Amino acid sequence: MMDVPAIDCHAHLYPAELAFASTAWTRPDHAALAEDYLAELARHGVGRAVLAGASILGDRNDYALEACEANPNLRTTVIVRPDISRDALQAMARRGAVGIRLQLMHHPLPDLDDADHRRLFRLVADLGWHVHVHDDAARLAYALPILARAGMPLVVDHYGRPDTAERLASQGFQTLLRTLENGRTYVKFAAGYRLKQRDLLAEAAQCLFAAVGPQRIMWGSDWPFTGFEGRVTYEDALADFRSLIPDPADRAMIGGATAAAFYFGEG
Repeated sequence: MMDVPAIDCHAHLYPAELAFASTAWTRPDHAALAEDYLAELARHGVGRAVLAGASILGDRNDYALEACEANPNLRTTVIVRPDISRDALQAMARRGAVGIRLQLMHHPLPDLDDADHRRLFRLVADLGWHVHVHDDAARLAYALPILARAGMPLVVDHYGRPDTAERLASQGFQTLLRTLENGRTYVKFAAGYRLKQRDLLAEAAQCLFAAVGPQRIMWGSDWPFTGFEGRVTYEDALADFRSLIPDPADRAMIGGATAAAFYFGEG
């Protein structure tokens, strides 16, 4: 049996008709098609996957939702405006959405405690969804306390992205560790290459694993490695997972039971 995760919890899709948001932090010159991603999963023996809302497309989620409708082994988070209606969210849920993504990095911080966001988070909680948040650790110090008070499950991207100066001692990373104590916050082990320093990646992974164990960690490849195309491969992502989580039983839980329960309602 191959030692690979059963579920890849972080990947992006964008269609051939690349209509980027005006705020897109990068503009790839090629698509990331559902059929190509599914072929990559099959090539490596990964059975299911969770897509992350692609901020470069703004709040255009249709391509990811269409992929989920066509394949019951896919789920997705979506990027939405804070004034979105309950009906619109419910329609997305029927198509395979399981949460909203707050891609805060590369953008000015919104007021997450304003009336529209508080209403949005209540809707998310009512739907049984989660908030999937991505930012540098320094700015997570602002976002996480607000999100934690709202009460829905949280998934924090990319090891919490500690910075290379203050490292794990930073206020933001320490805020993440405190937030993990609430029992409903998870961390994605995905895209470690974005942390830039291998020793920082290993240090963060070890600290986070010690804090929550395999029950609240998920793994993701970060396919198609946006902004790093041609420099990172799926094999690299799998190798990082094996290196950072050396126990096969822990890897099996992270890439299997934990993700299956959280994203697919199993167990």
